[in-house]
Amino acid sequence: MCTPDGQWLALHASPLDGRDGGVAVVTSPVSSVQRLPLAILAHGLSPREQQVALYAVRGASTKEIAALLHLTVPTVQQHVTAILHKTGVRSRRELVALLMADRLPTLGLPPA
Repeated sequence: MCTPDGQWLALHASPLDGRDGGVAVVTSPVSSVQRLPLAILAHGLSPREQQVALYAVRGASTKEIAALLHLTVPTVQQHVTAILHKTGVRSRRELVALLMADRLPTLGLPPA
């Protein structure tokens, strides 16, 4: 779940022993790596676009992604273009920031 201030938390629930039917809920912070699959799914990427996005976030080049997924370079470029469009970013760098950057304090800096 995402809190109003943008922090992501994992919720873990377990039934309590006893008659009242209570449930214990524990929250813990979620890292950007743990959030990545959900972030990718939230943007409606196709299964192949998800694979390409994961490799792109890991820093693989277009040629490397093509070789890893047994695709042509133009096909990977088409997938990257679709990913950028669906996520609303203009570059791989912005994609990484969107999918991986934790909500960091601004420390008084103006917005980028």
